[in-house]
Amino acid sequence: GTDAGTPFNFHGDNAKEVELYVRCGMKPAEALGAATENAAELLGRKGELGAIAPGAFGDLLVLSRNPLRDIRALQRNRTAVLKGGRVVAGSLP
Repeated sequence: GTDAGTPFNFHGDNAKEVELYVRCGMKPAEALGAATENAAELLGRKGELGAIAPGAFGDLLVLSRNPLRDIRALQRNRTAVLKGGRVVAGSLP
């Protein structure tokens, strides 16, 4: 999950929190899972949110670098944002 919306944890800055997870010892895949599929499960919406699968909502962050190799890519290498399957920021390559 996220603390977004609480003091000093602004919406849109979620990637900073994921980077902190890695700095504190999580592997990048674990940190990404905590922010996506695990958060969806906690909300009781596993398979609908936090997944790339048929029937899932379809929010995606498109990056130019692999966050599994460098988690900072979430903040520094954004190419596009898709919401509900539509580009709402940036552009697809």
